[in-house]
Amino acid sequence: MTEQNGGGGDNGTLDAVRRLERALEGRTGADELAAARRAAARSEADRLLAAARAAGAEEGRRRAAALLAAATSEAATIRAGGRADAQELQERLLAERGELVAELTAILLAEEA
Repeated sequence: MTEQNGGGGDNGTLDAVRRLERALEGRTGADELAAARRAAARSEADRLLAAARAAGAEEGRRRAAALLAAATSEAATIRAGGRADAQELQERLLAERGELVAELTAILLAEEA
């Protein structure tokens, strides 16, 4: 009876070892699958991040170009306004100078007389 139990115990131990080996093999496969999925997820995240960076850089270039165009247009408008104001001031000064010359001439002629 002892031999049967001892033999049966060895078979039970062997079965337990085999079950443990199968479980470990299954776990290794699951670990490898999980690692592959993590690597794929990292790769996809890197791809999405690179695409977002590229899109952001392109949008930044578009916005900078739009701001530069608006600033250039505004600067041209300001310069044109400044030239118009300067022209108006110059015309007013010429007119006033003519009036002052006329007044001075009248004063000088009155003194001579």
